[in-house]
Amino acid sequence: MTPDHGSRAPRRWRPRLGVTLVVLLGTAVPAATATAESPAVPNPRANIRPAPNFLSAGHCVTTGSHRGTCTNPCVGSRLAYPRANDAASSCTTYVWRALSRASVADGAGPLILPSNWRTLTVADQLFVLADLERVDRGYPPYLGLNHALDGAASRAAHVGSDPTGTGNFHAAAWGGAWSAGFSPLVADYLWMYDDGWGGRTSATPNVACTGPHAPGCWSHRDALLGADPAYHSSVGLYCANCEMGAAYAPRTATASESSYVDLVARPRGRAPAMTFTWRQELPYLTTRDATATTTTTTTTTTTTGTGHGTRGATS
Repeated sequence: MTPDHGSRAPRRWRPRLGVTLVVLLGTAVPAATATAESPAVPNPRANIRPAPNFLSAGHCVTTGSHRGTCTNPCVGSRLAYPRANDAASSCTTYVWRALSRASVADGAGPLILPSNWRTLTVADQLFVLADLERVDRGYPPYLGLNHALDGAASRAAHVGSDPTGTGNFHAAAWGGAWSAGFSPLVADYLWMYDDGWGGRTSATPNVACTGPHAPGCWSHRDALLGADPAYHSSVGLYCANCEMGAAYAPRTATASESSYVDLVARPRGRAPAMTFTWRQELPYLTTRDATATTTTTTTTTTTTGTGHGTRGATS
């Protein structure tokens, strides 16, 4: 039973997961060049298949009336993926195992969640994940969440689309991405490790990745790490004063899955006040939970964004 994102399950009761990614890069320059400040990000040669595969239900035992249990604990008793954020420790651990293994395969070491993971809001979790991905690769962390950026991210999440700006935040450069799914961990995995060419259009959730060598492949990953020189400039890999906005919105009448948005911005001048900071989170990183079971670009002066639209890659 493997309803992967990009294929349709042959039986109606099989769980389905719609996966759609949109990247928004904070500049309109068509082709930037890598520099010392914002070199090209080393990306995987190919998408890293999740193990365990949280995009597959695994083996399911039915109990009647389209109910049952599956190997994948994220699939509910109604044999369907959750339409709201799934914070259950069993699902968290399952997706985290795949995320950590992908991080190792990518050469960054295991991604270990902080000890206060379950007490964080979804937006806080998105921010912490983005910073873990950066610091594990030797880049400075984004400083924290900003209220104006959170608002811009929230508006995008509620309409299920990419951000269209940075709100009242005066940005020198910005970038971001949107994903549908059922967990911040799922969104992070898709942005970071499943953002390349999937072999066919229906198996490629990144709408900007139109072929194996298209410049938009890995554009979500590159933008959220801070640089995307192959496609557009962004805030810079080594940005030391960048802030983030992050948001989650449950399913709506027009979206069957929840929405997750990351928005990164480099301010013009001094970094504005923040609502939640990386420094606040540091004490919980020294006691990170290795099993996740007990815790649960180059510079630019334009703020014009370029979106790539959406494609519903549903299974």
